[in-house]
Amino acid sequence: MLRSRGAPEKFVDLIENLHLGTTYDMQSDSGRAENWFSVATGFKQGDVNAPLLFNVYIDTIVRVFQPLISH
Repeated sequence: MLRSRGAPEKFVDLIENLHLGTTYDMQSDSGRAENWFSVATGFKQGDVNAPLLFNVYIDTIVRVFQPLISH
């Protein structure tokens, strides 16, 4: 989506690399980190880039659908 909006390739690569290999864990009742799993979509919680990326996404969706709902 960033590419379609004209973002420089180096910027897109940087954002992609920040999210590659993201894993999370779930803590058991004992408080130990267990059950690690990979995440391939979405934004990292607390990522400073998340609001910007979300706004780009929503703006693109609005631009796509606005002609269909305009009176």
